[in-house]
Amino acid sequence: MGYSINNSDSNQTETLRVAFPSKRTIKTFEPTNIHVAYEYILLENLYSPLVEIDPKGGQVLPALAESFRWEGPELHFKIRSDVRTISGKQVSAADVIFSLKRVILLSQNTHGNFRDLICPGEVLNSVNDNCRGLELRGDTVVLKPGSQKTVLLPMLSAIDFAIIPQSAVDPKTLEIIDYRETTGLYYLDKQDDDGSMHLKQNPNHFRSQDGVAKEVTMVAFDPKVSPGALALFDEGKVDHLLTTNASKIEEIINYARNHSDVQLHATMKIKNFVLIFTDRGKRELTAEQRHIVGKKVRESFTKIYQGLPGYQPSEEFFPALGDGGLSDTQQAEIHRLIGQIKGNPPANLRIGLFKSGDFEQWATPIREVLPDADLYLEKVLPDLHTYKDPSEMPHAIIAGTDTGFMEDINLISYSLNTGFLGLKKSERPQWMANYMSLSNKEERTKTLRELHFKALADAAIVPLVIAPFVAIARKPWKMELSEIYANNQLWLIKR
Repeated sequence: MGYSINNSDSNQTETLRVAFPSKRTIKTFEPTNIHVAYEYILLENLYSPLVEIDPKGGQVLPALAESFRWEGPELHFKIRSDVRTISGKQVSAADVIFSLKRVILLSQNTHGNFRDLICPGEVLNSVNDNCRGLELRGDTVVLKPGSQKTVLLPMLSAIDFAIIPQSAVDPKTLEIIDYRETTGLYYLDKQDDDGSMHLKQNPNHFRSQDGVAKEVTMVAFDPKVSPGALALFDEGKVDHLLTTNASKIEEIINYARNHSDVQLHATMKIKNFVLIFTDRGKRELTAEQRHIVGKKVRESFTKIYQGLPGYQPSEEFFPALGDGGLSDTQQAEIHRLIGQIKGNPPANLRIGLFKSGDFEQWATPIREVLPDADLYLEKVLPDLHTYKDPSEMPHAIIAGTDTGFMEDINLISYSLNTGFLGLKKSERPQWMANYMSLSNKEERTKTLRELHFKALADAAIVPLVIAPFVAIARKPWKMELSEIYANNQLWLIKR
């Protein structure tokens, strides 16, 4: 990997202060149950998976695994011998087996169908139960999916598959009980009453190096209450705003343009704001009615973001030139369908706005085109929420999510499970199983494009605008973050 362990205290780096849009207790952060982006960002800095995705090129690289290779239908991971927790305990291959079984037992929102790939037809009731697809051979962990599933390696790079030391987990409930004993570059030293978290670098980690912050303070704030992230930065209370910082993208860009002591980082345009119809919306509204609503909401979003830096209108969920983008024929058909839509939108729609910060930035223009709509601030994606009364479910929500130019099994699975790709809940497991069974990438791309096209043609989803993820850092901190992913690994921020 090219990383060296540096245990010297002679060159201590200053604390990096990061604006963190949550005041939740650390006990509520769980790798197998990630719903929002800031959860992922915190956890990817506390834990390491077996492999990681190169932030520049997108290829799979070793992480906690020193090396990996296919041997026929078996995937072998040789576990590093030099990674220890802050207390000095070695992170072992047994911890890896334990963690992967824990994923199978606890998974609520796992990227991909790992259980079906590795333990098909088997029921695990505890981490002590056997799974034929998982085997421990000395310092090597062997996964046996039956054949060389090319999607398996990139899937394991998601922090859902974080390797967690057994000693940090309650053996009965499988809840994480010790956030000091981690496998990532950082561990939690303490959390303040206001929710702020103090992280320290683990010098026993393979990413430990000079220039990277020895200590990190995640300065907690409520994105719905002033001051926001940008105000904290302007007041000198933080040095870095994450790629998912709960601030308006255009304000971050303009701020960086007007301050020479600030570095701006922007990804490619992979943050897509989308109108997603729920099961209720697809049940109570026809496809034509959904198209009409989508056309109106798109008009309002064009008005909101016209002329603002970073944004452009979006017609697809996946970027047009990416692996999941539509073919020219599919694009033409979508344009034809939308072009022939006429009529007035239905009344009494309930639409949730999944938005940080200024609620009225979206609500006021939408009310102008949908005056009868019941607009409210949504906190949980409907497909990840259980409603006591069916009438509580909205007809649709508007939310922003990251998409990608390259095939990303973790993103595809997450988008599928959260309703961004249109399938009913009952249809999703079979679609994912079929998709992951395809060894030929061209076949997978064709399958993904067909799903993408159907979601747009049925107006299950309506893309609105697309923008980059943006982050800023105060010099001399320098960001080397990815332009193709929204990740925010703190070891890529250096002095």
